[in-house]
Amino acid sequence: MTLEQHERLDGFGLSAGEQEQVWELWGRGESLRAVARALGRHVTQVRRYVSSTGGRRPAPRQRASSCLSVCEREEISRGVARGESCRKIAVGVDLSFCRGLAQMQQPAVV
Repeated sequence: MTLEQHERLDGFGLSAGEQEQVWELWGRGESLRAVARALGRHVTQVRRYVSSTGGRRPAPRQRASSCLSVCEREEISRGVARGESCRKIAVGVDLSFCRGLAQMQQPAVV
């Protein structure tokens, strides 16, 4: 699967850039048909996307402050690969003892 295909899985066949364009045009009062025409898409795709959000632009996604950052996860991963103890890894990323390792080892909820 290419990156372009992966981007389109989430937004009813629209890439992130196209989704942004939908909200810009829709916010200026353009009709869904005009928005679809500007994107070179079928009006059904645009209508499904807009209706899935209730006609309002979704809020930008943000991680909770209690979640580990990308850098912290990478450092933990490297420490585990080197065979370091939880304490040594935690000191290296400035975390309380094993909090990060426990978060990384939890199975994903589907």
